[in-house]
Amino acid sequence: MNLDDIEGQKIFDHMKTLCNFGYRWAGTKPALQAEDYIFNELKKVGVSDVQMEEYTFRRWWAEEYNLKILRESVPALTEDLVIDSFPVWLSGSTEKEGITAEIIYAGNGTSVDFERISVEKKIVLVEGKMILNFHPSYTDRGFDSLNLAKENGALGAIFINNSPLDYITYIFFMSMFGWKRRLPALSINNIDGNYLKKLSLSHDFTPKVRLVQWVKTEKAPSKFIVGTLPGQSDDILLVGTHTDSTFTGAMDNAAANAGLIEIARYFAGIPEKKREKTLKFVGWTGHEAGLIGVNVFTKTHQDMLNNICTFIMLDGLASNGYYNQADGGVIATGRDEKRGLFITDNAILTPIVMDATLKYDLLPAAYVSAKTLPVSDLGPFVFSNVPCIMVIGKSIFYHTKGDTIDKVPPDRLERATKAHIEIIEKIMEVPKDKIIEADGKLENLKQFIEKKEGVEPPSGFFDILPHPIPIGYSAIFHPTVFTCPESIAIDFEWDFGDGNTSNTILTKHEYDIPGKYDVKFTVTDNFGNVGIINREVRVIKN
Repeated sequence: MNLDDIEGQKIFDHMKTLCNFGYRWAGTKPALQAEDYIFNELKKVGVSDVQMEEYTFRRWWAEEYNLKILRESVPALTEDLVIDSFPVWLSGSTEKEGITAEIIYAGNGTSVDFERISVEKKIVLVEGKMILNFHPSYTDRGFDSLNLAKENGALGAIFINNSPLDYITYIFFMSMFGWKRRLPALSINNIDGNYLKKLSLSHDFTPKVRLVQWVKTEKAPSKFIVGTLPGQSDDILLVGTHTDSTFTGAMDNAAANAGLIEIARYFAGIPEKKREKTLKFVGWTGHEAGLIGVNVFTKTHQDMLNNICTFIMLDGLASNGYYNQADGGVIATGRDEKRGLFITDNAILTPIVMDATLKYDLLPAAYVSAKTLPVSDLGPFVFSNVPCIMVIGKSIFYHTKGDTIDKVPPDRLERATKAHIEIIEKIMEVPKDKIIEADGKLENLKQFIEKKEGVEPPSGFFDILPHPIPIGYSAIFHPTVFTCPESIAIDFEWDFGDGNTSNTILTKHEYDIPGKYDVKFTVTDNFGNVGIINREVRVIKN
C-alpha cells in the first residue's frame, strides 16, 4: 500500500453516502445509519477488530418552534409575519403556546449592553458573530448573553449569527446540564435579523413577537465505533472523529468520517510487523449536542488513555475557502479554507504537522495551542494530558444548510487525507515516552523558522467585540480575514496601544482610560516573514 493508492474520489463517495442519510443529529435514525455505515466500511477495508459499543444519552429536541411578528404591533403589517428560525440547541423551553412580548435590541449581548437597557419581561434581540467561523460570541463560551438576559428579567432571546447569504446557524450550548433553567432562544438569519433590529429601534411603535420553542427530551441510543489495527507495541495512536452532524454536514463532519475510513484502509494494507504502534479508529456521536459522545467515551475508557501516545482528531477535514462580504454575499478564495493546527505545544509533534501541512498545501494555516484553546472534542484528552493534534478548517458555511458536498471537492479531501497519513507514519517512528515528555513544553515556535525570501507575508484584518469598547470591559480581539498563502502563521502578538500585549490568536483585553488607541496585530510565519495589521480602536466611558 502506498500513498498513490489514496484517491480523492473514493473519499468523496464515502462523504456523499453519509450526507445522503440526511441530518445526522445524535440519537436519530440518520445518525444511527451513519454509525452502521462507518462500522461496516472499517471492516470492509481490512480492520479486523471492529466493535460497536452501545450507550444511551438524553436527547434534547424542539418538538415545535416558530417566531412571529404580531400584526397589531407593527403598522405596516396586514397579518402576522412568520420569521424563519431554528432552535438554539440545549436552550430552555416555552409552553406549547409560546411567549408573547415586546422585542428589544440588546447589541452584542454584553454585560454593558444589558446595563444600558431594561429587558424585563421582554424578548431580547442579540447581534452575534461567529468568531473564527466556529466560536459564537454570545454563548457560554463568549459573552454568556442568554444568562445575562435571564439575570436581567428577559423572557427569551433571538440571536443573529452573521451567517452567509440567508442561512441560519445551528448553535448549541456546551452542556445538557441545566437546560431547563435557560431561557428559550431561537437563531435567525442576517436579513430577518436586520429587519427585526430596525423594528425594535423604532420610536413610533413597540413591536411584539411570539416565540415558540416547545422542548422534549428522551433517552436515545447511540454507539461508539472502535476499530483496532494491532501493532508491534501496545502504545496506541488514536484517530477519532464525531459522526453526527447538523443539517447535511459535508464539511462538518462527513468529510472527516470519510477520511477516517480511507486512513484505516491505508494502514490495514500494511503488515502488522511494520506497524510500530497499535492504531485505533474511533467514532462517537453527540458532538453537536454538547460534546456528549467524547465525554462518555473518555470516562468509560480511562484504561485506554494511559496507553495513548497521540490523539488525532478528525474534524473539518477539508473545504473550499470563502469570505463573507459586507453586503451579505460570499467570495470564494480559490484556495482551501484556512486551517488551525491545534497541537498541545509539543516540540516533536509540531514540526511533523507543519511539514505535512506545507507538503500537501493545506494553506492558509495557523498554529494554535490546543492547551490554551482545546476546541472540538480535544478537551477531555487535553485535560487528561494526552498529546493531541487537530488540523481543522471550518468555512463560513459551518453549521448551516450551506454545508453541502459541492463545497468539498475530491482534490482537497485527497491532500488532507494524505497529510494525515504522513503525520501518523512519522509519529509511528517516535517512542511514546519521547512524545509524552515533550508535551506542553514548547514555549517558542520561532525555533522552527527557516528563512526564505520571496514568500508572500501574512496579511488580513481583525475585529473587536464590542466596539467602541467601554472602559473596564473585556473585549474580544480576533482575526477575521486572514491569509498566509505559502506558509504557516506560527506567532501572533497583539499590541493594544496602552502598554499591554498578548500572544494568542484569540484574546481579550480591557482599557482603563477612554480615548483612541492604535492596536497592532503582528503575525510571523515559519519563513520569518512578518505581517502587521493596524487598526484604531475607540474606548468610551460606560
